[in-house]
Amino acid sequence: NPNPNPNPKVNVDADGDRHFAGFGARPVSSADFADTAPNPDLEPDAAAVVAAADVLLTGTLGLAAPKSAGFARRAAAAARRAGRDVMVDVNWRPVFWDGAEAAARDTILKYVRDTATMVKVTDEEAAWLFPDEISPEAALEAPERLLGDDFFPGAELVLVTAGEYGSAGARRGGARGDRQAAFGVDAGGATGAGGGLS
Repeated sequence: NPNPNPNPKVNVDADGDRHFAGFGARPVSSADFADTAPNPDLEPDAAAVVAAADVLLTGTLGLAAPKSAGFARRAAAAARRAGRDVMVDVNWRPVFWDGAEAAARDTILKYVRDTATMVKVTDEEAAWLFPDEISPEAALEAPERLLGDDFFPGAELVLVTAGEYGSAGARRGGARGDRQAAFGVDAGGATGAGGGLS
C-alpha cells in the first residue's frame, strides 16, 4: 500500500492520562492513511477468514474513512450471516475524524447498534455516546443499563473499562459480572493499554 502509516502524537498529562493531539506530517485526510485504505483484492480472502472465526473483533477508528468503514461493515455483516459474534471496541479519538463530532457519534453508534453482539466501551465513551442518558460513573456502576433498548439493544454482552477505577461487565438476561478493580503495574505509559482488554 503506497499510503503512509499514521504517526499519532500523544500528550501525557501529569496524572499519566494520554490525549491524542494529532498526526505528524498528516495527509489531507485520515482516509489517506494505509490502514484506512484496505486492499480490495484481499477482501474475498478476508471474508472467508471472518466467516470461519468464532468472533470478529473490530474497532471504530476505521469508520472515520470511507474505504475502511465500508470494509468494516462488510466484514461485520459477513460474520453475522455466518452466525458469528461481533465484538466492537468503541474508540472515540476526535483527531481521526474530519467532520463534526455529532456526525462521528451517529456513525459510531449506528455501526455498534447494527453489528455488535458484544461491546467494549470506556466509561467516558459511554457517556460521550449517550450524553444526556448516562454518566461515566453510572456506566461503570450499572453496565447492564447499556444493554437496554435506548443503548445497545442488539448486544448480548457489554464490558465497561475505566482505567484506574477498574472494569465491569454485564450479560443480557441479568447476569452481571463483579466489578474488577484495576491492578497496579509499573508502566511506561498508558497508550495502547486498552488493547489488553479486547
